[in-house]
Amino acid sequence: DTSLEVSFAVSAGHAEIVGPLTAPTVGGIARTTLRASVRAGQVWVQAQAGDLRPGQATLVLLPGQPAKLLLQASRPALPAESGATCELVALVQDVFGNTAARDSTTLVSFSVSGGPAAIAGPAVAQAHDGVARAVLRSTGVPGEALVYAGAPGLIPSTLAVPVRRDQAPSRAALRVAEPD
Repeated sequence: DTSLEVSFAVSAGHAEIVGPLTAPTVGGIARTTLRASVRAGQVWVQAQAGDLRPGQATLVLLPGQPAKLLLQASRPALPAESGATCELVALVQDVFGNTAARDSTTLVSFSVSGGPAAIAGPAVAQAHDGVARAVLRSTGVPGEALVYAGAPGLIPSTLAVPVRRDQAPSRAALRVAEPD
């Protein structure tokens, strides 16, 4: 058994090597320590020894347990037209803001606590892959709708959705003065 020096590097993803960057093989195995970040996703670790072809391992960093909701709307503002709609999306997240993509059990309640809009449905939606959806409908009056998303045991989220009348484009006249 010949000892080789193996070099380690993170080639992509959110993690860092905190153990030795180069380690000798013992019984054909070289070891180091990797510290994951708080961000979920894939990490690629590469190992290289001399003239041998590099090896690569892919690690999947999973999100933590659901802790909060993040409410988003599919449009920055809802038109003040009766029946105009936008999609509401509540992301089920861990404490670090990673979407709990494996969560398909959380029941999210949607409501409007004020303003010119109402939940068109569903008022309660089950998350699928960490996402629950509902529809917000304008009542036709301008203003601001305060939308709420909540689920048992999770920090709720609110979102102010402006409801605006369409602005007619302004007209500008351009006068070109002729030289004297």
